[in-house]
Amino acid sequence: MNICRSQAHWEKLIYGLIYPGFVGSMIYELIPQSADQVKSLALYFTLPMVIKILITLFYTVDYLHLYGDLEDLSKDKVARDWIYVLCDFLSALFFFLAFVMVKLQHFGFACLLIGMIPLIFVSYKRRNCNDLKFQIPYAIFSIGYVICYLIKFGGWWFGGSDWSLFWIVSFSLIIDVIYVIFYYDRFSKDEDNKIYMEKKE
Repeated sequence: MNICRSQAHWEKLIYGLIYPGFVGSMIYELIPQSADQVKSLALYFTLPMVIKILITLFYTVDYLHLYGDLEDLSKDKVARDWIYVLCDFLSALFFFLAFVMVKLQHFGFACLLIGMIPLIFVSYKRRNCNDLKFQIPYAIFSIGYVICYLIKFGGWWFGGSDWSLFWIVSFSLIIDVIYVIFYYDRFSKDEDNKIYMEKKE
């Protein structure tokens, strides 16, 4: 089988290397880089650092859902199509790039990337109607926020670009925690069982 067309090979690359590699490098970046940061919380917990911590937590919750809730369902079943795999890759990439953009203090790009992640969630949750009821309003709000951000970039409305990013990341983290910890088990898991537990033909 041609490796360029083999979904199994791409899944091993994405789920075995890229996903854990990205989150590992993000966690490493959060380790204090100087003795002064270790001694002073004020030097360590700057707003950009807090945003990076929140992005890492957001990514980790998504990682928990992917490997905790979805991995067992999808083993040896008709679960992952190319759109599913591509969406997982894009979400991992967007999390990582948003983190890097914060490090480079390109808060506008980071906000755009974080705002696009709910659209990716909608794309690969499209088969579960209960998921869509949760994810579509989240995506609409997130994209609306980003549009307002772009219109008022750096203006008084959002209190500056770094604070704008802080609020959208905080909101996204809270929404994702609610979804993974509470909503998924109660409303979406049974539907996923029906979808993902189909036998291969």
